[in-house]
Amino acid sequence: MIAKDRALPISLLMLLFALPVQMKALKYAPIYTALTIRANKKLPPHAAYIDSANERNWNHWIEFEQKPKKVLLAGTPEVNQQGPYVLTQKRVLEPIVIRKNAEESVALNSQGFKTATQARQEIEAPNWIRDVVRMPQILDRKPEISIADLRAAKRIAGFIELRDGLAVTNEHHIEVRRSDEGVYREAGHVDLAKGYYSIDVADSSGTILARLVDKAGNVLGEGSFRVAQTPPSERLIYGPRLVVAPNPTWPVSVRSYYAPANSPAKQSPSREQTPTRTTALARELDLPTSQSGESKLENVVRGSSTVVRAAMAGHRVSNKIMVSGKESFDLIAFPDSMIEALKSIVEEPGVLRTELKETTVVWGRVTLDGKPVSGVSVTSETDSEAKAIYFNEFMIPDLKLTSTSTNGMYAFINIQQGFNAILAQRGEAYFGHQNVEVELGAVAIGDIQSSLRTESVKIRAFDAFSGAPVQLTASLQGLTQPVVLEEGVSFVSLAQVPRLSMIYTETDPQYVSANYFYNDQDTYIHLPVISKDWLDRLKAQAKIDQEPDVATIVGFFGEEDFEVYLAGETKNSSAKIVYFDATGNVISKGAAGGGFVMFNVPIKTQEVVVIGTESEKIYSKVVPTDLEATSVLNFTSY
Repeated sequence: MIAKDRALPISLLMLLFALPVQMKALKYAPIYTALTIRANKKLPPHAAYIDSANERNWNHWIEFEQKPKKVLLAGTPEVNQQGPYVLTQKRVLEPIVIRKNAEESVALNSQGFKTATQARQEIEAPNWIRDVVRMPQILDRKPEISIADLRAAKRIAGFIELRDGLAVTNEHHIEVRRSDEGVYREAGHVDLAKGYYSIDVADSSGTILARLVDKAGNVLGEGSFRVAQTPPSERLIYGPRLVVAPNPTWPVSVRSYYAPANSPAKQSPSREQTPTRTTALARELDLPTSQSGESKLENVVRGSSTVVRAAMAGHRVSNKIMVSGKESFDLIAFPDSMIEALKSIVEEPGVLRTELKETTVVWGRVTLDGKPVSGVSVTSETDSEAKAIYFNEFMIPDLKLTSTSTNGMYAFINIQQGFNAILAQRGEAYFGHQNVEVELGAVAIGDIQSSLRTESVKIRAFDAFSGAPVQLTASLQGLTQPVVLEEGVSFVSLAQVPRLSMIYTETDPQYVSANYFYNDQDTYIHLPVISKDWLDRLKAQAKIDQEPDVATIVGFFGEEDFEVYLAGETKNSSAKIVYFDATGNVISKGAAGGGFVMFNVPIKTQEVVVIGTESEKIYSKVVPTDLEATSVLNFTSY
């Protein structure tokens, strides 16, 4: 028998849930751009380490290089040759000519088309970045490619396609390269007339990247695939189609719970269902939003994370931690009446009820490859007192349920404020996780996704300035067991889900305890380890007075010169920023290959924002600061 004081809210909720519901899953397609890296003392230490490690393992190539070279372009006039095309040749990249027909040629990678950063890379880069392989034979529609001249491990060839209005003119060119752990390796060749690409690669790690670049160096479109997705045993591989699509602007779609995706209501929402304000970067960045709730984050670099918040009349403010991706980022706003009805059902009778503006809510759905999953229990690893509420098949909260029903929905009421790590388990087994930012009077969206698709990811730990490998134990949010990096390197298998995740590390006492952050769809994870002595020395050089109950954030940035700040912090903030170069010495402003330290950072969920001096691109990271551990960030655009 239902108590009288609960009959009305239950009836109201049944009416509210009677409308069709469809919570669209967040999708993500990894698209990568390249990291510019330098081969001088500004070189980031992890790249220096990789370079030296590779050189130790390539002695046979060094011996081969010392032998007389044999010209591979037999029958071609010497004036038209670009030198002996061996993999280890050290020289600047020459122009690549793409012939569209007998009358027209489009020169690619010419000096006039390079940005200052691109030109600097090819001049200053390590020898293995400047390696150029021989152009493969011209491909036919039915490729018949010889590998008689192949000196690399394998040759990958396939179709290349421009989509959604992209086109190549004399003002554009296409670059195809392999990137491994953020460093350019080999360059490929594109035949636009025949629609093929071809690239010779030294091993099966990293990603094949294709970018459409204009004369000013702006990336108009890009596409990629992992080399590991190709057959490992073949030397000649007809690889996946390389699709170059317009550079995404991270679209955001805000809608009411009453307006399911793809419904007429979404096309013509009522005034009450129109977002009044959508923000990012700690509410500092207002996102122009259309009447249909469509918005976008422009100039925000791939790999960035931020808390997106949306306000709508008659609804609670909703927020969600966004990890930049190509597909539309959906944010659901929940009506005030729905949250009031939910509170009426779950709050204990006789207990003083909180008002909506004083209530914290987490609301989410558990899915596997986009489909709701039943039998999953959800807990907060941050607030052990919080108890999840599950919804039955009629979409009504049922206090008797101990796990999700067929709709996969769950909620927390009056969970503690701040950053919360939400864990999903099926039985005793890990199923998935999601991190949320809980705020008074708002609903934090905590959709927990999992996937049967996994990828092997290299995780590397090294001294932040010497580049030497460091042994440590890493606990990843997406894994059930800690990973021991015996010689500073290991491989982990991660579900391909776009989300902000954390790593907790334990290492030698000479290094600081540190937390790191990653996206489960990353192709690699780097853990630069920070020496306690270096951090103390930097603090002394900058004359920083340590305040009590504050945190420290260390960031590394290799793309270009930069500025950094804490979003949402005022000029009176206790936080102090110190810049350092690639060798760890204090400098006056942010320089490529160096980084920064933020001392005396207030304890809360922060958003660290880096602005590229030349590109003016925005790189952002959500950081839950910690009194007992230093937060370490890597900023890249790939």
